[in-house]
Amino acid sequence: MEDTHPNVRAHTISTLVQLSGKELVYKIIPFLEDENPNVRAHTINALVQLGDKEVIDKIIPFLEDTHPTVRSSTINALVQLGDKEVIDKIIPFLEDTHPNVRAHTISTLVQLSGKELVYKIIPFLEDENPTVRAHTINALAQLGDKEVIDKIIPFLEDTHPTVRSSTINVLVQLGDKEVIDKIIPFLKDKNPTVRSFTINALAQLGDKEVIDKIIPFLKDKNSDVRVHTIKALVQLGDKEVIGKIIPFLEDENSIVRNSTTKALAKLGDKEVIDKIISFLKNENITNAKETIGFTHYHIGKNYREQSQLQDATYYLEKAQTIFTNINHEIGLELVQVEFEQIKIV
Repeated sequence: MEDTHPNVRAHTISTLVQLSGKELVYKIIPFLEDENPNVRAHTINALVQLGDKEVIDKIIPFLEDTHPTVRSSTINALVQLGDKEVIDKIIPFLEDTHPNVRAHTISTLVQLSGKELVYKIIPFLEDENPTVRAHTINALAQLGDKEVIDKIIPFLEDTHPTVRSSTINVLVQLGDKEVIDKIIPFLKDKNPTVRSFTINALAQLGDKEVIDKIIPFLKDKNSDVRVHTIKALVQLGDKEVIGKIIPFLEDENSIVRNSTTKALAKLGDKEVIDKIISFLKNENITNAKETIGFTHYHIGKNYREQSQLQDATYYLEKAQTIFTNINHEIGLELVQVEFEQIKIV
């Protein structure tokens, strides 16, 4: 704890709390005064993990800390301790000069007060900082009040992609299918994150009519968008799209290839396995056996999570055989973890 490097001190504090609980709290408290802001922030977070409301009085002074990270950590800590009496102490930080502090304050007030202070939060939809605007939108959504939709929708046109993405995500959380027509145009947003959020949103709303609108993004130039498209098509549960997804087992991007394997496994049945094996053989793909092994593994894992243990064991044994033959240590370790889970059940 006396290490010269602040990161070591910070991690030591977090570790001690996890290992010893309240026994060593007296050794941690002095680090609230550490010269390094990250150490002070870690100390505050560590004290909160103890769940002792007696530490509130020790933490509150750090609302006035000179560093925004410490102020944000203090605000977040007070929320976790769940004491509504601190609301009046937090409200002034809506006007903090640092956007991250304003953002955390907004989230905090919603968690502590619910709808009581919504009138104080709404003005921050117009904050100059996009992070604050995004946090405000997310905070309003947490209230679960569909009346806020009209206030949020204009931010679909925000100049910043983070705000547009948050708005799309929030409209989905509020579960109103009437917003589908308002979201669809953002499939063509110039920002890949916004395109990805839009694809996810349409999948979460669960309307299979949007499948044809999503499919073209399997060819998006951005790999993250391709990944989200594959996951969305599977989430919509339409097995007719299998043929369109399988070619991405040979995508140039490894994350896309892995996501394709997992996605197909979720749709998984013998028919899917047969189509994958056929495709891999015909295309002569490098690491084809590894891909087949992971497809069996993911299908087995899915069955295990659904407590269909006989089917799970069948596919995991197939995966184990393939991984053994190609000496794939990581694959074998993953399969072994699943077998352990089956034994527990």
